[in-house]
Amino acid sequence: MTKSFIVLCFAVIIALFCAIAVEANEANNSNEVVNITEWLGCWKGEWTFLEANMSGKLVLTIMEITSEGKGKAILYTEGPASYHNKNQPARIEVVGNRLTVEVFKFIVYQFVREGDELQGDGIGGVRVTAKLRKNK
Repeated sequence: MTKSFIVLCFAVIIALFCAIAVEANEANNSNEVVNITEWLGCWKGEWTFLEANMSGKLVLTIMEITSEGKGKAILYTEGPASYHNKNQPARIEVVGNRLTVEVFKFIVYQFVREGDELQGDGIGGVRVTAKLRKNK
């Protein structure tokens, strides 16, 4: 064996180990869910659409979250649209302190949790801000 062949083999082995380490790190980060049971329950607050000077109640009831951070919830949004003022089933995903709530595939809220408070934005035709507090 030549010296350059040995160096090439060594470089390939190092590259493979690096690729495996990067994949493992990404898998660990993408599934980072912190104490799932603390997310369960009822969160109440308000959404605001500043451009039209509109706001309304927002109630999120998180019923189930798997160990992978995916779950089911019910979202009640007070407002003028046809899908408002009724309970709507929602899919949720929790990663770390972030919560994504999806209703009808076109209404998506992105929240960040700090203690018993969720704050974030929602998009469903218009962009709104929302702030919720967990009921105890």
